[in-house]
Amino acid sequence: MLRTFETNEEIYKIFKSICDREGEKVTKKINSMIEDYVKIHKEGNPQHTIDNFVKNEDFYGFPSIAVSKKDKSAWINSSRIKKEDLTTLFWHVQEYKTELEKKGYNF
Repeated sequence: MLRTFETNEEIYKIFKSICDREGEKVTKKINSMIEDYVKIHKEGNPQHTIDNFVKNEDFYGFPSIAVSKKDKSAWINSSRIKKEDLTTLFWHVQEYKTELEKKGYNF
């Protein structure tokens, strides 16, 4: 399917030269990036819909993995966090660890 889009000319030239250097066609690279984006964002994040924040003033989401350790620590140490929430978080982390170990990751 053919699509037309507008982009910054200078950025496109750099992107194309990178693709050329890596031996990849621009179209293939863009399609790959679109597929990756859809995989990540297709389902959204049902745990953190805007309704949760509106309906429940005590609602908060755990910081993303991309957030610095310092900022995560500040979040964990904030007075808003309830002990039972941290306990639940701890068990979820343990579950993730078990799943990753099944896939061959060792900690």
